[in-house]
Amino acid sequence: MAGGVFWRPTADDQSINSITTGLYMTVSAILAEITNDVQYTNAAIASANWIKSLNINADNIVLDTVNGHDCTRSASNWLFTYNSGKFIEGLSVLADVTSDSQWNTL
Repeated sequence: MAGGVFWRPTADDQSINSITTGLYMTVSAILAEITNDVQYTNAAIASANWIKSLNINADNIVLDTVNGHDCTRSASNWLFTYNSGKFIEGLSVLADVTSDSQWNTL
């Protein structure tokens, strides 16, 4: 689950959420752009890879949640535009920071 960010910091909620992960990815990429610090770049890449590998459907729409206990994903019809939008924003910044074309495509 490296790169994913929990929804809430509580023991009773093990949801690893796309919006929290997308926000973390985006702020990490922006900090990498500002500071040229590879730690921020690596953090953004880890979060982008988490979404790409665990929480995106066949139509390239970002799903909402992965359960940290059993790795199940949220229902396929539980979609929120902000999850995909934040992911696309983060990918855009990450593509600029890394000059790596893989971040230009889902």
